[in-house]
Amino acid sequence: MKVCVVGAGIFGLAAALELRRRGHEVTLVERGPIPNPEASSTDVAKMIRRTSYPKQVYLELVTRAAAQWQDWHERTGRSIYFRTGALIAVRGLGPDDEALTGLETLNRLGTEVTELTATETRERFPQFAVSAEDRLFYDPWAGYLRSGRALADLADLARAAGVTIHEHTRVTAVAESARGVTVRAGMGAAARAESAAGTTVRGGAGASAEVESAAGRPVPGNAGAGSDSAGGVTERGHAAPALFAAGAVGPGPSDGSTARRFDRAVVAAGPWVAELLPALAPRVRITRQQMAFFAPRDPAPFERARFPVWTLRSPGDLWYGFPYLHEGFVKVAEDSKIDDAAVDVSRQPTREFLEWARAFVARRIPALAEAPLVGGRSCLYTNMADAGDEQFVIDWAPGCERVLVAGCGCGHGFKFGGAIGPVIADALEDRANSLGDPFRIGTRFERGGSGSGGRGRER
Repeated sequence: MKVCVVGAGIFGLAAALELRRRGHEVTLVERGPIPNPEASSTDVAKMIRRTSYPKQVYLELVTRAAAQWQDWHERTGRSIYFRTGALIAVRGLGPDDEALTGLETLNRLGTEVTELTATETRERFPQFAVSAEDRLFYDPWAGYLRSGRALADLADLARAAGVTIHEHTRVTAVAESARGVTVRAGMGAAARAESAAGTTVRGGAGASAEVESAAGRPVPGNAGAGSDSAGGVTERGHAAPALFAAGAVGPGPSDGSTARRFDRAVVAAGPWVAELLPALAPRVRITRQQMAFFAPRDPAPFERARFPVWTLRSPGDLWYGFPYLHEGFVKVAEDSKIDDAAVDVSRQPTREFLEWARAFVARRIPALAEAPLVGGRSCLYTNMADAGDEQFVIDWAPGCERVLVAGCGCGHGFKFGGAIGPVIADALEDRANSLGDPFRIGTRFERGGSGSGGRGRER
């Protein structure tokens, strides 16, 4: 089949790699660079964990994903997947909280997750402030993925496998007919302007932006892309294929766009999914999630051999974070889904959030309290409007038989990238796959949702 994949986040790249492995002719279209600094998948680091998942289907998926991430890590320079273990602290939450029910599932399966006392935790991880109020657990299996770097590396693997990739190419319409799927796309505005000026399109849009720290000083922003430095997007110098040059079925009337017909399409457009598939608009909800970057003057206590990924959960506080990263800082983020946003919201952090992060660190990670706040950013979660539904959506778009939706990662999708490709490919090929059953639409769109008040999942 000729397949178009719209969106080069983790769902789109994983789908493209798997579909190409199965022999399909795959075209991958991304509205910005890869990694796109405004996309949900782009960041400096995302957690890979198996806690907070009471349902075994997620444990099976994340176990498979970890094996594939390790393979990709080995094939791309050993710089995207790091095992650190995870410290989980739960305070003031009921026994039905997913953090606790997920741990019960892991214990039932005989995993090596251990419960620690406050004294044991202080001895092992003195950077944290814990008390007898906390239930404390350690899982040596967990770690993190350098998400921006991973996307750039997976794009290289896809190109090497024969996937045709169009960056800086905005899809404006996906239309199904009896003859196939017509995808209309054109250069993004920035790319058109640079092309007209005879300059090379680069991936650093927004990378040099500044945010203000809580103290009022300008500090560098971070686009969270795949570079080894804190500010900027890796420019890998790939020649861009001519836009839909082969198989075009007609130019746009005035916008310079081109249409091409495919047998089937996968729409993995993240927060832009409702722009292409308006029937999804009332079913999805976009939230802005923010993070702060602290640069300890002495990084040694925060290096990954001594400081694991972590989650500290209590009513009103769903914080998570990482050890000292390649980019030269510790990432601290909050995961409550309380800030509804439009897709064009600024990706810079707010002053209020940076102050909140500073106060949290002083209270729960005092060893980091004096570290300079050197940046931050926001990313978008694409959630179901029903706040109680945190399953992905991998199914035919409403009313379609050739256009598949792959998205609604709900803030916890990236880690599954190593296993989600076969789930998407099986759905596109009409093959049964029990691991994909929870992600079918079924009657989910019939359930209402307030569109607010969602809890979070640490990424």
